[in-house]
Amino acid sequence: MRLVIKKLKIADRNKILLDIPELMVNFSSLALMGPSGSGKSTLIKAIVKDNDIDLNQTGKIQLYGKSPQLRLGKEIRVIPQSPQNALDPFRKIRYQILETFKITEVSKNYSLADFAKLCGISEKTFDLYPMQLSGGQAQRIICGLALIGKPQIIIADEPTSALDIEGRESFIELMNYALKKNTSLLLATHDLRVAKKLCLKSIELSSGQVEENKLIASNGDIFCQADKSSEKTIEKSKKVIVVKKLVKKFYQHKFFHSTTTNLFENVNFTIKKGDNVGIIGKNGTGKTTLIYILLGLIKPSGGSIEVTDKLDIVFQNSRTAVDPRYTVAQVLREANPTISENELTVILEKVGLEGVNLKQRALNLSGGQLQRICIARSILQKAKVICFDEAFSGLDNINKRIIWNLLLRLKKEYGLTYLFITHDQDLINKMDFILELTNQTVVAKKPN
Repeated sequence: MRLVIKKLKIADRNKILLDIPELMVNFSSLALMGPSGSGKSTLIKAIVKDNDIDLNQTGKIQLYGKSPQLRLGKEIRVIPQSPQNALDPFRKIRYQILETFKITEVSKNYSLADFAKLCGISEKTFDLYPMQLSGGQAQRIICGLALIGKPQIIIADEPTSALDIEGRESFIELMNYALKKNTSLLLATHDLRVAKKLCLKSIELSSGQVEENKLIASNGDIFCQADKSSEKTIEKSKKVIVVKKLVKKFYQHKFFHSTTTNLFENVNFTIKKGDNVGIIGKNGTGKTTLIYILLGLIKPSGGSIEVTDKLDIVFQNSRTAVDPRYTVAQVLREANPTISENELTVILEKVGLEGVNLKQRALNLSGGQLQRICIARSILQKAKVICFDEAFSGLDNINKRIIWNLLLRLKKEYGLTYLFITHDQDLINKMDFILELTNQTVVAKKPN
């Protein structure tokens, strides 16, 4: 596969997003590396001709493969960062898979059982709707759909950002399978470990420009490099969350019978003010459901929950957590409609966004900046317990370290308590204790 770029420039009304004078690279597996906002996703969208219509693009960008024409959905397959967004929310998975079989002209002997084996999931999963899938299950299905037929190249945009260790290894296994079938891979990722296992070549992007063409060195444990001066022990005497004998069951009603699934039962734990709590477990074990129960968004099936402080949540995908029409000021005023511009400026300074214009569209910010906007919104709501649902997964190492230092400072200033759903072992090691979801129960323990 060959990627050719000549005088490529992509810009919006405010700034240049990509500026690559010339690039030609032959590859079988190529990683696009770089911090948030460096232009990785913009470059991928330009390759598949899917950039926003309001962007101004000039120059040439083209993939050349074995065929004279590479068509999206045929020779080119895309694995997006948010797999659930790539599935039709109103149709069961089974019908979406069968439709892809037809489009890709897969062999008539290829069955749903073969597809389930390829993805490493149960055929029962195919009777669910996308909203009923865990992130890992959805990702495996999307990867499987990208593999069937005979694609010439798979383009993956941050595919492992929200996966646990097992999910990452599953993705690596599936992509290695594709590479052995002579399918090329173009991978945009922050995960150096995944890039090294899959890619022979790398392009490093910075501020929309190509910096280098090699794999960068590992940054080590990014949270150990955090600002130690920000860490301060809070007096942990007040209990903010007490859970006793919690039970959660899901009921599925069909025409002639009903089925019951026990997600977890007899769950007991206590969280005190100032705790950093990690919530871990494989995809599909109920980590997000547990958080939603604590927030009061989902009713438990049994047990008791006592919450003494206000809770809020910062989601994994900050771009879907803000109204795309809103300015920065409007996003923040969702928490407090009467707050003045001066007070908004102060809170932006507290989260490290001194130069951000309040009248700027929030979605024009980078992922790291948007994440800080969401944190500021939680503080304006006077939340004392903030839950982070894989909020670090879409950030590069530099922004992870920036956000971690920020959280330590805010915790010290406002007396906050944090709950982190995460697969990041470096972050897990910084927790006071972890809640591990496994075998329909939740075990509280110290990190290893």
